[in-house]
Parts: sequence; structure tokens; C-alpha cells
Amino acid sequence: MSTTITRVLADDYFDQDSHINFELWNSFDDEQKDGAVAHAIRQVTREIGSSIESETVSTGASYRPDYAVYEQSLYLLVNSDAVADGTQTGPKYYGDDGGGQERERAKLSDICEESQKWLDVRSGASVSILRG
Repeated sequence: MSTTITRVLADDYFDQDSHINFELWNSFDDEQKDGAVAHAIRQVTREIGSSIESETVSTGASYRPDYAVYEQSLYLLVNSDAVADGTQTGPKYYGDDGGGQERERAKLSDICEESQKWLDVRSGASVSILRG
């Protein structure tokens, strides 16, 4: 099937019975989620090098760029300066890196680990050439 991505489908993905981050996803309003989904589509499209809509996925597949977008959307919401009530905050920090330097949260241009899990399947196979 062709890949379709919308906030409504993301809401389905983060269903109460199937995803641990159900409450976290639903703490954001629909406008914030719409923006995060749109931005995540752009990021994942850059990562895979083709339009997500042109990708074909099957229900039992491990390669799911649509799921990668949903996970990336949540990552963007959690790591952005926006909070659930729509207000803006300042930069967020993880604390100290051990050397007295504060570490800033991950760059929003990064693809999060949960998204990568849905994209890395293609690179899981490898071919080795042995000479002997």
C-alpha cells in the first residue's frame, strides 16, 4: 500500500492500547501535532532520499517510514521550545556533560532513535566480499 501520513493517522498510531506514549502525544494540541507531523515528513523525506508518499509499506513490515514520521513528530514536540499549553520556553538543557559544560538538547534536525528503528531496516543487510 502507498504511504499516507496525517495527524489523524498519527493519533491512531499513538493509540491508548498500543503505544506507551499515548498520554504524552495527547498532551499536545492538534495544531502543534499538525506542525510536528509536517516538519517530520520533511525530515524523514530528506533521510530516506525520496518522497514518503512514493514508499510502499505492508502492515507487517519492519521498514515503515510512516511510523518513523509519527515517532519523529513526538520527538519534535517533546524537544522543541513549545510546551503542551502552547507557551514557549527557553532553551532546554540536559545538565552537565561531566566537564562543567552544559549539554543542550538534541538538535531538532536530528532523526530520533525511535524513528531510525523504522528506517534502518534497509541498511541491515550487507554484502561482504572476501578474497582468499
